[in-house]
Amino acid sequence: MKNPIIEVEEDKLLVTLKKEFYEKKAVFAAAYKFTDKCSIKIEPIDEYYVGIYFTPLKDHDDIDAGLNKIAKAFCNEALDQQIR
Repeated sequence: MKNPIIEVEEDKLLVTLKKEFYEKKAVFAAAYKFTDKCSIKIEPIDEYYVGIYFTPLKDHDDIDAGLNKIAKAFCNEALDQQIR
């Protein structure tokens, strides 16, 4: 099984989700819940996956260590939004 969380740069993480399991509305709803903690960019990777990039906000530089925790929480939130 592929790990959905990838460290792209020192302060940037990528979460990959399969489009067949997660609808666009669920991904955006989950991402919105984390916009106060980090900057989020959503873009398609290919026809099967969508990529969600997480970077700390400038005024939250201390969040670097917790970025992985936020990405994991996002995965749970995306699942929660999908089943609603």
